[in-house]
Amino acid sequence: MRFLIVLLLIFSANAYSEETTFDIQIDHVTLLVADVDRSADFYLKILMLTEFETPWGKIPWGRMFSIGTAGELHLAKGTVQADEQNKQVHYAFRVKEFDDYLKFLEDGVRQVYFQDPDGYWIEVNSGQDD
Repeated sequence: MRFLIVLLLIFSANAYSEETTFDIQIDHVTLLVADVDRSADFYLKILMLTEFETPWGKIPWGRMFSIGTAGELHLAKGTVQADEQNKQVHYAFRVKEFDDYLKFLEDGVRQVYFQDPDGYWIEVNSGQDD
């Protein structure tokens, strides 16, 4: 009897998953950083992200930023490996005013990579519209 119940659950789960799709989107990305205030300063001044207060008020271990419709970036105090970060592991931002942003960064490419204070690679690009 137990075997029959498990079998029915497996078949019903498969039928549900084959008929259902989900609108999965990124909610937030959390980065471990050595110095929360130093990293927050970078994301405020270089990426010009908008910081927002957490639902719990000011928290000693982190800060939070809006990254537009993509969700949020959370910075959390933690141990960061000092060795070089691999550029293949990165997160990317799209900006419509790419040329203006490049002037801001003083670089002349359509895609730019740079590192935050903890060595995380960041990509900013003009998106697929260009």
